[in-house]
Amino acid sequence: MNPRLTKYQRATFALLIGLALMLATVVSAQSQSPSAGDQQSPRANDRFSHGPQPGTTAPEFTLKTINGETVRVSALWTSKPTLIMAGSYTCPVFRGKVDSFERLVREFGDRVNFVVLYTQEAHPKGDPSPYTGREWTTDANERDGILLPQPESAEERLTRAQTCAKAMKLTARVAVDGMDNSAWAAFGRAPNSACLIGRDGNVVAQQAWFNPGEMRSAIERLLKPSTGK
Repeated sequence: MNPRLTKYQRATFALLIGLALMLATVVSAQSQSPSAGDQQSPRANDRFSHGPQPGTTAPEFTLKTINGETVRVSALWTSKPTLIMAGSYTCPVFRGKVDSFERLVREFGDRVNFVVLYTQEAHPKGDPSPYTGREWTTDANERDGILLPQPESAEERLTRAQTCAKAMKLTARVAVDGMDNSAWAAFGRAPNSACLIGRDGNVVAQQAWFNPGEMRSAIERLLKPSTGK
């Protein structure tokens, strides 16, 4: 530092250098955080639509299951309240929520229908992610060896869903979205959305990311007998 500078000038100069270093650190962190947050903390992804809101009519669709059944979703919720959770094998967040989802199945399966809506792959290998427009396999998929391309046909997606169901030991009904991804779009355009629907066809709870604790509370409130008051 120039010895001719006054004490005040030297202090001001040092302060400016410090502020510049702090700004550079913040910019660097912001440039790195989205991908890490997308992989580790779903709450970082506020860009996803939240889908149909509570009190509105749930989207209707008819799909094939991995067992060859044809399922009209309104027929499910007419018989029992229905919880639909979206997912794909290449979505690490979905894979991490399967155990919690299956616990709800075991606890409430006699009173609630549970459906996994198998959608387009969130993080395909060699193809762009539908959420970034570029290839994004994630560290979790690299580590777990789940490096799979985006299916190009309904048959390929069905096979992928069957593979996922077997690997993840899913006991819930697995319905496969069409290649137009219309059910995925209707329920929020997110990798792991969840929607609880009452027997009247109205949405009770909608989550852009499946939250098992909050969804359990929503199910309990829905199943609680009315006091008539």
